[in-house]
Amino acid sequence: MNYLLSYVVYPGIRDKRIDADIFIANSNIQFLKVITEVVCTYYGLSVDEIKVDNKKRHITMPRQMVFYICHFLRKRYKVRGVSYAWMGECFGKGHCTVIYSIKKISGEILLYEDIRRDLSVILKKCDDKLWRFTKTEGVNKF
Repeated sequence: MNYLLSYVVYPGIRDKRIDADIFIANSNIQFLKVITEVVCTYYGLSVDEIKVDNKKRHITMPRQMVFYICHFLRKRYKVRGVSYAWMGECFGKGHCTVIYSIKKISGEILLYEDIRRDLSVILKKCDDKLWRFTKTEGVNKF
């Protein structure tokens, strides 16, 4: 683990060594941004299109993929602070929409070969970009 070499004093709390991962505040944003860009590129959409409140299938499916991949990869990269509510806020949706999206994609993976293939390709690209991001930023985890 990376630790800051200094101590931080909070009123009413003893001096503590603070984990440096907590201070990488915009790393969660970078995590979501990388995944969103990869999914949008794969489906031929812009990032703005995927964030618009649109219920058309060609827009909702990639958005649901983003939610599913974030859910899946946050465990692999041990990302902190990426909750369903936070993911939903980034897209102007609620946490219930995120949960529904994850469940829906999980079910469709079992039923449709093309969804499995798409997910496999997107996960590979996301993994590659996130791995390079962690190496270039000099941190072990997000």
